[in-house]
Amino acid sequence: MIINMRFFQILLFLFSAGLSSTGCLAETSQPQPLQFSHVWVAEAPPVSQVMVAYMTIKNPSSQNIEIKSCHSKLFSSIGFHQSVVVNGMAEMHHLPVLSIPAHGSLSLKPGSYHMMLFNPVKTLHAGDKVNFTFTLGNGQTVTVPAMVKKPDYAD
Repeated sequence: MIINMRFFQILLFLFSAGLSSTGCLAETSQPQPLQFSHVWVAEAPPVSQVMVAYMTIKNPSSQNIEIKSCHSKLFSSIGFHQSVVVNGMAEMHHLPVLSIPAHGSLSLKPGSYHMMLFNPVKTLHAGDKVNFTFTLGNGQTVTVPAMVKKPDYAD
């Protein structure tokens, strides 16, 4: 009986050690597939039900990466859009995804690509922080902080 109990203790020890090492591996974060910079949300009037966000997204990898969606607790929904001029008229086109080319980048800026932020849950002022969670084509998520600032479209 003592041998069996000792055998059981060893098995229990090995099993728990295996779980610990598995847990460590599972907690190891994956490298960021995209690099986000100049991330900001334009402050809007308090009655506005739509805000806009801008940023630069760089893809250092050798494969194209798609951003399928974006979410934030502070907005009911977020959409990707592109402003274009067609026959002298400005139009805004909804985009189902944002595609970031391999070894390239995409600039979300006024008059071009941007994110529309619908129905803010509260009034956001310059200096407030917003977290965006992007879902990539492979299912991976990336959370990116942004600051609300007064728009200076001369930048």
